[in-house]
Amino acid sequence: MEILINTFLVVASVVILILIVKPKTVSKKTAPKQAKIKKSELKQKYIDEVKTSLNGLGKNSRIEKKQKLLLQINQELSQNIFFTKEETRDFIVELSQL
Repeated sequence: MEILINTFLVVASVVILILIVKPKTVSKKTAPKQAKIKKSELKQKYIDEVKTSLNGLGKNSRIEKKQKLLLQINQELSQNIFFTKEETRDFIVELSQL
């Protein structure tokens, strides 16, 4: 009889412990994540990057630096699932005119 009572208390303790711990783990999983970067914010970041990296460069070095940056940006945007090929191409053309 004493063993039965002890077993019941152990099982009840484990169940109560699971019920206490479980809501905490669920709330951690449903915690809001950081907001995704919008397309316009990403475009603005690239525009700023091109402008700041080309400041104060001579004509020849400016062209070389711009070509490297445009290739890098094109590669990054082509891997981004939110940009279509046409959007990427149009944006690279826009950046090349800066």
